[in-house]
Amino acid sequence: KVIKKTNFPRRETIDLCHQNPSWKSLIKKMQRVQSRALTCLHSIFSTMDADSLGGAEVLQVAAQHLSTLVFGTGEIPKEEFLEAVISAMRSVLQQLASRNIPQCMTPQQLLSLSDAGTSCEVVSVRVNAVAILGITGSTLAKEKGTATTLQ
Repeated sequence: KVIKKTNFPRRETIDLCHQNPSWKSLIKKMQRVQSRALTCLHSIFSTMDADSLGGAEVLQVAAQHLSTLVFGTGEIPKEEFLEAVISAMRSVLQQLASRNIPQCMTPQQLLSLSDAGTSCEVVSVRVNAVAILGITGSTLAKEKGTATTLQ
């Protein structure tokens, strides 16, 4: 249920809210619900073990979903959302790495994450971006034949 709340509102819903001045405030409320759901996910993934969360497959699906939220729009998300989604992503990737479960970030996504981290003024975004790069780098370093990717 929490993951469903992290999805972007449908385009039709946003358009409808823009058409009616009294509904424009609903857009911010939907974004707030989304950010809070991401913060909840961060807490859930940080405190529960992988088996309680549903195992490796569920963690990989969650990581892919979070990657889509960050990298799916083609632009860097706003700071509040970026802070929430990056912290949730770090928690999931930490769970995956601690169990040697393959991760799902592409080199291009890592570069985009690095750009987002360096261009953001929010300290926790930068810290989490560096942590994700470290987690991913550590995981790649343990695998054979990944020297080129690491470079």
